[in-house]
Amino acid sequence: MNNPCISAVKYSMAHVPGLVRYGYKPSLDIGNMRYEVADLASATRDFQDVISYLPNQVFMGALDPQELRENPRPWYKTSTLPKDQRLPIGTIVKEDEFLLAMKSCDVSDLLWLESK
Repeated sequence: MNNPCISAVKYSMAHVPGLVRYGYKPSLDIGNMRYEVADLASATRDFQDVISYLPNQVFMGALDPQELRENPRPWYKTSTLPKDQRLPIGTIVKEDEFLLAMKSCDVSDLLWLESK
């Protein structure tokens, strides 16, 4: 009898504010001097805000999409923490957990983790 295994992931959600500046749009805006890296850092949200954001909870299966229509916008003002951090489709991963997972998969030693 074969044992089932996970061979691919279709969706993932990670809160990695340290990597935001390397995204396409932020790197363009920083390069064009529209804003500084420090400005970008002040605009990122903390992990509690990310897991309590209603659209994120819908994406991870904790809420029905209809509940978004029932809550006023902007949704970040009406956010609530989920009852359980393990959501039906998975969990939202913190930055340190994400980086450790990336490092454990890095067979070419491209990612170096250093303390601040």
